[in-house]
Amino acid sequence: MRGDAVLRTLSICAALASSLMIPGLARAETLVLVAPDPALTAAVRVALEPWGTEVRVAAAVDGRGAARGARVAEETGAAAVSWIEGGELWIYEARTGAAIARPVTPPPYDAASATAVALSLKTWLRRTALDPEVAHPPPRDEPAEAPAPAAPPETRLVVGARIGPRFAATSPDLAELRAGITGAVFFLGGHLGVGLELSSGFGVGVDAPAARGRWTETGLALTLEGRATPERWLDLGLRVGVSAGLGWLGVTLAPSSRSSSRSSSRSVEVGRFLPAALAEVSLGIWPTERVRLGVALGVDAFLVRQRYRVRGEPLLDVSPAAPRVALAVEFVL
Repeated sequence: MRGDAVLRTLSICAALASSLMIPGLARAETLVLVAPDPALTAAVRVALEPWGTEVRVAAAVDGRGAARGARVAEETGAAAVSWIEGGELWIYEARTGAAIARPVTPPPYDAASATAVALSLKTWLRRTALDPEVAHPPPRDEPAEAPAPAAPPETRLVVGARIGPRFAATSPDLAELRAGITGAVFFLGGHLGVGLELSSGFGVGVDAPAARGRWTETGLALTLEGRATPERWLDLGLRVGVSAGLGWLGVTLAPSSRSSSRSSSRSVEVGRFLPAALAEVSLGIWPTERVRLGVALGVDAFLVRQRYRVRGEPLLDVSPAAPRVALAVEFVL
């Protein structure tokens, strides 16, 4: 009998030890919501707590952006901090010090809108080390939360402007300052884009014994662009495209030696279709999530040879290829 009592006592002690050790081993990651809407708090707990993520609430603190998240994480020891600031949902990840922001409908929320924001928060948390679906799966004996419907690939509309010189587009070799406006739709998280570019220049001057004037070229290009992002603030781009251009030459002809000395100079304008292909590489930096500053190096390859002559004398030739450099600024809408 005494032996049975000893065994029973040891079993109870082992069970107590296990109950004390397991919570420490299975301690949940903590997400802190800063001054949240009450409906949002309830929706986030429903979305995350079944996956082992503890959801806490903290009072509002001073600061903006990542600085606010860092302060709350330091004070609470949370793995992640989330709050709504200026119509954007922010997520700060304490391990890396990184912060992301995405536009959302500002509070107050009803149950449906709060659930939508909570599911978005859960999706964005998967980009950080706090991944509720990998780090803490639900116990096998508890019903798992139904997975959220797969979100469609994120698309972004990007518009911009660029300016820079183009060299050796004509012979004689003259540099030309050009400017353009761009618009593109980017898919696959901003890695692939299809767009249009309308560009024109100040033209190059023509000064020959037979005529004087200016040649200009305006083009509308259809482009395909790929971008790689080795860092969140840095990208490398490759863009190719085809352009439908119009070359326009306006000159004043010098009086012919055969004509009367009293004859006046005559003006002539000539427009020609000028198709081209383009290719360029670019380097871009992102001072904010919605603004890109970049520099591009490229070449325009003209597909049709064009030569202008006056009375049999060469006036201007369009070169087969013209290198160019451009500074660009782009905005994500």
